[in-house]
Amino acid sequence: MTPDLAPQHSRSLQRASLDFPRTAGHRVKPKGALLDYETLRYEQTDHVVTLTYNRPDQHNAVNRTMNAELHHAWQRFRDDDDAFVLVITGAGDTTFCAGWDLADAASLTETVEALAPRFRTARVEASFGASSALARQIRDGAPADVFLSASPDWIDFLREANALDGAPIVLARNELVCVTAAESDVAKRGVTDAAGLLVALGKHGLVAIADEGVPAGEYARAALKALG
Repeated sequence: MTPDLAPQHSRSLQRASLDFPRTAGHRVKPKGALLDYETLRYEQTDHVVTLTYNRPDQHNAVNRTMNAELHHAWQRFRDDDDAFVLVITGAGDTTFCAGWDLADAASLTETVEALAPRFRTARVEASFGASSALARQIRDGAPADVFLSASPDWIDFLREANALDGAPIVLARNELVCVTAAESDVAKRGVTDAAGLLVALGKHGLVAIADEGVPAGEYARAALKALG
């Protein structure tokens, strides 16, 4: 599922340490100055701001850090009375932006990062990515001691390829959630379960679900189908 990258207000940012002087209620900076972002370059000449996606080794794919920095950069441009034009480009010679960084968006990233420090007698080297890509790499001989996937289909894929040693176990569980605008009819009706959601949506309601092959999307389709 691709996060919403549209410019919007945000109460908090992952990288909120950037401190700007203020004049008449607006943030200002010297012309031509380079702001200290990890994944972006923000440069201003006269009234033109150039914002560069700066992850060329990853084809400028957007990770969570860049997502937060994009919100921050947009708010800075929006609040700067001296900035009239925003030019967005990408570092490197091949790709403007490859989309969302799948390695950073892997659904088990936070789980693995939390578990890794608990292994005191072994060093954990995690490789994050889509279950489909990792499973194919393992089938083709990539070394891996443990394969974690939110989809049982890719566990079965490796089993059929004789690439598993032992039976799979359930390591973690997740829940499906539905997100809607606070002022929407669904929210106002106080829906508390999936069955109530279907009633609130009615015949013409729309639900956005992750693509086929994405575990959350598959589980959502299965849940809605089971509800009729």
